[in-house]
Amino acid sequence: MTAHLLSSRTDFPGGFSAANALVDSTPYEPELLIIGTFNPGGHAGNQAEFFYGRNYFWPVWAHIAGVPDAFGNAAAASGRRDAHLAAWPWDPAGNFPGIRGLCSQFRLTFADLVLATHVQVNGYSDKELNQFIQLGQADLNVANILTYVRSKPSLRYVYATTAFGQFGGLNDAWRALCAGLPAEIQTGKLLSPSGQGVGRNFAGLGRTATLGRHWVWQNTNAHPAGAAAAQLLQRPNFDPLDRDWLSERGANPAVL
Repeated sequence: MTAHLLSSRTDFPGGFSAANALVDSTPYEPELLIIGTFNPGGHAGNQAEFFYGRNYFWPVWAHIAGVPDAFGNAAAASGRRDAHLAAWPWDPAGNFPGIRGLCSQFRLTFADLVLATHVQVNGYSDKELNQFIQLGQADLNVANILTYVRSKPSLRYVYATTAFGQFGGLNDAWRALCAGLPAEIQTGKLLSPSGQGVGRNFAGLGRTATLGRHWVWQNTNAHPAGAAAAQLLQRPNFDPLDRDWLSERGANPAVL
């Protein structure tokens, strides 16, 4: 059996804790719940001690916030957090915002759709995870997530970080989650923070900035950079974040 790395963890500083593969305590009232699939942990050299520690997720949020050096110069240079920087999981010296600052600014919280698998997970493949679900070899986390959501009336958005594609088991779990959400909550799907499926970068932009533009302007017909940029943003299976809400939270969508 493989349990979720964050099935229970209470030692994050600053009022954060995790249980049942979700962040169950934050020092603010959360507004955006980000839904992933599963974090088995246990892989030396590729360990993520919090949600989305292995990909572009946090650099993209830093870019949206207008603080590309949120994790220090090493992260800004690499564009990723593969090396598990000294700022991980928070910056104890307070030298730059890091994860805690971005969570607080955008009122983020997190959960994964799978709580545990009944067999050993050997990687991070959603294809493999989907097979376990379809074979009845995985415990879904939908009930725990819905209980959490109903306890947080401040939540306004629930976004997945994948379109789930041809993965029927994961798709069914996502649909069940959406069906149980309060009607006022807006749902959507963001282009994967792994960078897969992005295609080519926008002219003059790296991968982090390209992903940020997709997240903020997906499927718009009128991007500030012009018609060519708007054409590249057309992805019918994905959705943009609420730009008015981003502005409320201190971002400037017009420059992304």
